[in-house]
Amino acid sequence: MLSRATGCKLALAAFTSVCLIGFGQARAANVTLFQGDGNFFGGAPGGFAFDAFTGNVTESPTSLTVDVSAFGGLGRDVTPVDFDADTHQLRIVYRTLANNAANDYRIILRDNDGDDSAPGQGSEDYQFFVDMSFASPLNDGSGFSEQFVPLTESGNPVFRQQAFGFSNDGDTVLNFGLDQWQLQSAFGGTDRLNIEMQLIEIVPIPEPGALGLAAVGLAALLMRRGS
Repeated sequence: MLSRATGCKLALAAFTSVCLIGFGQARAANVTLFQGDGNFFGGAPGGFAFDAFTGNVTESPTSLTVDVSAFGGLGRDVTPVDFDADTHQLRIVYRTLANNAANDYRIILRDNDGDDSAPGQGSEDYQFFVDMSFASPLNDGSGFSEQFVPLTESGNPVFRQQAFGFSNDGDTVLNFGLDQWQLQSAFGGTDRLNIEMQLIEIVPIPEPGALGLAAVGLAALLMRRGS
């Protein structure tokens, strides 16, 4: 029979393996929309800025810094990707800077529904509200925080509209085909938005109870090995 100490070590190893496998699967399903690379505007595809953001976005090798006091935005096309809005969410890593007076900003995701040849086959923009009071510090000394934003149709979108530059609207159903993202300040707002953006990605929502079940399994194994 294994000793109690050996049993505990084996149980802990098994629990760690379960957690690593679960996290590894979730990470593999992530879709990175932005991660600082020092070439946002000059890369392929090139990023863009409009209205107040034009000339007021500073790029570093790892981030984009925005400092505006009026409406505008920036964005980039992405290789089209399908995902389920009910099982995925936005994860944003950013920090507010000294001059910031804004409480929120928006993330826009463009849903391409076809070849733009008829109604329901065009594209539509979904705008998601980011309330900065819900950001959680990473506590790694960087000053950056992370924030998770729900994408479900019954949850977070501020509004939906036909995408700019398309002849036809989409199917009015939140069923990505994502092919572009944007970050915008509040329309008509004048509060100064001064943030540094490091990462925007789409990640799976953790399955409820997955870690709880693993913990129960760990406890049962410990009891068995200890008896």
